[in-house]
This record gives sequence, C-alpha cells and structure tokens, in this order.
Amino acid sequence: KRFLFVALLMTVFIIPGLFLINALRSSNRLFLGKTVNHVIFTVHNKTVRLKQGDRLQKDTRIQTKEDSTCDIQYAKKAALHIYEGSEIAVTENNKNLISFMLNKGKMYISENINKDTRITIFTKNAYIYATGTIYSVAYNKSRVETIVKTFEGTIHIETIPGGKIIILNAGEEVIITDEKQIDTQTGILP
Repeated sequence: KRFLFVALLMTVFIIPGLFLINALRSSNRLFLGKTVNHVIFTVHNKTVRLKQGDRLQKDTRIQTKEDSTCDIQYAKKAALHIYEGSEIAVTENNKNLISFMLNKGKMYISENINKDTRITIFTKNAYIYATGTIYSVAYNKSRVETIVKTFEGTIHIETIPGGKIIILNAGEEVIITDEKQIDTQTGILP
C-alpha cells in the first residue's frame, strides 16, 4: 500500500512539477551577467535593481553610462556584451526566439547556442539574425547608421525599410545607412 501511495504521489505531483520547472527555465533563459559601474535597468517604465544571476524578462531596458558595461548570459556559454553608452531593450524571450532592440551604442554577440533558437537584433534601419555565430552590432542614433561585423559564422540582415537581404560571412562588415549598404572593405555601394 505504501508503494502505491508513493507511486500515486509521484505521478500526480512530483513528475508534473519537474516538467513545469523545466518549462519555466527554458522559456526565460536570459540572465544578467557581470555589470561594471553605473548601469540602469528599467522594466515596464520603472527603474529596478538587478544583480548578477537575475532573470531578464521581456520589456527590460538596459542603459550603460560612460565607463560602464553589462553582460547578458543565455545558454551555457553564450553571452551578449553591451558596451558603454548603449541602450537596449529585451523585446522577446522565449524558447525559440531571443530578441533585442538596440536603440544606441554597441553590442557583441557570442552565439554558441543550439540551432533551434534564433537571436535577433533590431535597429532603426536593420533586422539582424543568426544562429551559432559571433558578431557585433553598433548603432549610431544621430546618423541612423548600423554597423555589423561578423567574426565567425554567417549572419543575415534585412534592411528596414526596403527589405533588402544581406548575408555576411566571417570577416565581413557592412554599414547600413539610409537603406544604402556600404562595403567597408571596398567602399562600394552595391
């Protein structure tokens, strides 16, 4: 009788609880990493205090001031580094899509995660996405200019507006401004 009671208890409470915990972990996989100096966090237009290891939710905004940086961890080895003078927002955070809006500044993305999760970065004039690669995105708000550099792998860029698709391979860089893509290696407009 005791065995049946334990089996029933596990079936009704423990096993479903483990599945729920695993589902919650996989649905919100962004964690605050190391921060240096003054970083401002805003959630739903309210300034909040976050510490290393805290989960980042959709609609979290991060501002780094002069001489400050911030890291965001996702998956086991992957990270996103936000440079000084930057402002980003978490726009999506679920199992298949992690998305950021880069309003100004620069970020470095090391994407060593599984191929089922897409990391996307939006700026005012570009939509950048990739899986399993390393790249950086810089956005100059005053010039409405996006600079994308690929260090490893391949990334896809779609211009906004216009929808022109650009594929960047390792070692390539592109500057997007006013829907014109300037190849920084040759200085030629396509």
